[in-house]
Amino acid sequence: MIKKINKISEKTSLIILNNDSYNNLEKYNFSEEIYNYIKQQHKEKAEIVSINTYKKWIFIIFTNTKKADFLIKEDLRHKSHKLYSRIKNTKISEIQIIDNINNKDYLLAFSEGFSLSCYNFLKYFSKNEKKDNNLKNIYIY
Repeated sequence: MIKKINKISEKTSLIILNNDSYNNLEKYNFSEEIYNYIKQQHKEKAEIVSINTYKKWIFIIFTNTKKADFLIKEDLRHKSHKLYSRIKNTKISEIQIIDNINNKDYLLAFSEGFSLSCYNFLKYFSKNEKKDNNLKNIYIY
């Protein structure tokens, strides 16, 4: 289920859509250790940064916003699928998507790709083969 929220929860895992810079992440008050890790990953050209804080997961999606609009949207759809492939075996049941790019179209493209990646064709599995999805709620901030 996808829902819009007005406040970021401290307990729910996060996906932060970001442009190709880490400078605008300071507002999230990450610890110095986490912020340095993000900078290091950015310098190594990581597109998706995964951080396990033991209370929750934080995923940062870096996107080059200097390309053509349709290319950015398609890139975000692909990254959402890559991210879902990483987290599908975790125990994450709820996740918040935060638009740090401030572009609703990009947020929609990412959310669309993520939602489609979550979909399972359970109707065609036998009961022994059913692969249930742990992710139950997606919140958009």
